[in-house]
Amino acid sequence: MRSPVNKDAQEESVTIAVADEHMGAVIGRGGRIINEISKCPEILFLDQLVSLEVLRTS
Repeated sequence: MRSPVNKDAQEESVTIAVADEHMGAVIGRGGRIINEISKCPEILFLDQLVSLEVLRTS
């Protein structure tokens, strides 16, 4: 999916499960920037479900 702001960047949405004790950790690698982190309360069977929108600039 292309980002509407930067046509050269590729945008991906990744969802991962994260335990409560690890909330607040910063995840980034290889020139990637985390654009948005949000909790998904509708998922009840996991401790936390975090949706990461990753904007890849390279």
